[in-house]
Amino acid sequence: MKIQELVNNYLMEIKLRYAKGTHRFYQSHLGHFVNYANDNQITTIEDLNSEFIVDYIYHMKETCQNVTINKNIGCLKRMYNYMEIDFPYLQQIKNCVNALKRLKLLK
Repeated sequence: MKIQELVNNYLMEIKLRYAKGTHRFYQSHLGHFVNYANDNQITTIEDLNSEFIVDYIYHMKETCQNVTINKNIGCLKRMYNYMEIDFPYLQQIKNCVNALKRLKLLK
């Protein structure tokens, strides 16, 4: 399945079930993911792998705060769960904020 098709299907569900603002939120965050995937010649969900997700997070760290990264990853996790697509690596990713707190505690 194409990534854009997956996102469009999920956004239709969001549009039907939630407020207009929620739809815009998901549209924006998932749109960034689709654009990044397209820029990297990743067009289908079969092309997605753990390395790509790590690269996407690394790319976001250049310009985004941890809270924004967490929102983007959260949107992806919820979309995959709702659409019943298995991607174990994505589900294992912890929040960046929580990871930083753990690092500070170790110091």
